[in-house]
Amino acid sequence: MATEILRPNGAGDEADSVASGAATRHECVDEAVADDDTTYITDQGTAAQFTSLALDSTALTTETVNSVDAHGRARELTGGGSTWGVGVRLSGSNSMGSEFDLTNSYVSHEAAALARPGGGSWAVADLNSLQVRVRQSEGGASNECRTTQMYVEVNYTGVAAAITGTAGDGTTEVLIVAGGQTIIITLTGDTWVASGATFNAQRQNIIDGIAGSGGDTTDQLQDGLAVTDVVRTDNNTVTITASAIPGYNIASTATYQLTVPGTAVTGGSPIVATPTFVVTAGRAMPPFPNRTLRIWHHR
Repeated sequence: MATEILRPNGAGDEADSVASGAATRHECVDEAVADDDTTYITDQGTAAQFTSLALDSTALTTETVNSVDAHGRARELTGGGSTWGVGVRLSGSNSMGSEFDLTNSYVSHEAAALARPGGGSWAVADLNSLQVRVRQSEGGASNECRTTQMYVEVNYTGVAAAITGTAGDGTTEVLIVAGGQTIIITLTGDTWVASGATFNAQRQNIIDGIAGSGGDTTDQLQDGLAVTDVVRTDNNTVTITASAIPGYNIASTATYQLTVPGTAVTGGSPIVATPTFVVTAGRAMPPFPNRTLRIWHHR
C-alpha cells in the first residue's frame, strides 16, 4: 500500500491558537522534520481549543483511498494536566483520534484509520477539502500546550495494470503463429470504460499500446491482432485472445511492453502495464507425411 503526505498550507475553519516563531499558524507546523520549540502554535486558555488547517493538494486521481491518518507532535510547558488530540475536518464535520496527556517533552502522536467525517468511505475527491485539526487544552493558567508539527497521511492503492495469461506469462513463436494465446490485463485502482460501443471504440487503441523490442521491432504481434480478439471481461479485466498470425516470424526472443491508453480507462491517464512479456523464437519442423520411408543401400 502506498502513502501520500499532506502538510498544512493555509488557514482552516478554526483558529483557537497563537502562532509562535512564524508569521502564520500553518507555517509553524508544516515542516517535514519537526523543529520543536523553534516554531509552534499554542492554546489560548484552559478550555479545549481547536485549530484546523488547510492541506496541500493531493496528487492522486483515480486511486483507491484505504485510510487516512492524522499526525502531530506536541508538549506542555509546565505544571501537568494538559491534554491534546489530533484529527481531521471535512465540510464542517470532524473526526478525532484519542486524547493524550502531554508531558514536558515533545512526543509524536498518530490518530490512525480515522473515520470519514460525515460518514461513508474515503475518496480522492475528499482530499482537496480536507483539513488537519488539533485539540489543545492546557492544565492550568500557568501552563501551555505547544504543537510543533501536524500532517495527514493518506494510505491508498495505486493505479496499476498487471499482465497475465498464456502469452502474458511467456510463450513461443510457434504458439503465436497457431493462435489462441491470451494476454490478460487486470486493472487496480482504475476501471475500463463502459462496455459496448464505448469500449469497442478503444479496442484498436489497446492493441496499438503493445510495443515490441528485440526480435520484433516491426509490430508483428500488434499488426496481427484483430479488434475482435479484445474482450472486456469485467470492469477491471480485459482478455486478448490472439488470432492465428501465420506471418509472425522472429529471429530472436521478442519482448513486449503494453501501455493501457488513457482513453480506455475511466481515470483518463495511460498506465504502463507490468510485467513485460516475451515470445521465444523458433518454429517447429513440419511433420513428415504418413508414408513409408525406404532407404536403399548400394554395395
